Amino acid sequence: MLDRRQESAERRREHIAGLNKRAVETDLRLKRLYDAIEAGIADLDDPVLKERVANLKAIRDQAQADANRTAAMLESSGQAITPQMVRRFARTARERVKIGGGYRRDHLRSRNTSRSLTARSASSAQKALCFRH
Repeated sequence: MLDRRQESAERRREHIAGLNKRAVETDLRLKRLYDAIEAGIADLDDPVLKERVANLKAIRDQAQADANRTAAMLESSGQAITPQMVRRFARTARERVKIGGGYRRDHLRSRNTSRSLTARSASSAQKALCFRH
């Protein structure tokens, strides 16, 4: 469980880096277009150029927003779960079941018993179907 969580966090960090790279590359493309406009190479009134600039701005803004959102999710995912935390949780749960006794222990037993009975009932039903045919 811990390994999966760490792998997921690493994948998110890589995704954030990719989004940031995309935003920077798009920004550079926009800068080159602006330089071409300033140098008189590209016509500012060209509708294709206007559309291209608008698309690049949208890509850049979306990449930045996605990177920010993913980073916020990564930060809000909370504290990393450590093996010590898992051991402490398991120890506390065992103590509460033992000490609490009564209802808690009986509840766990009844759940296990009902699962066992359900499995036996399903097995019996399958056998009955086999004998009918």
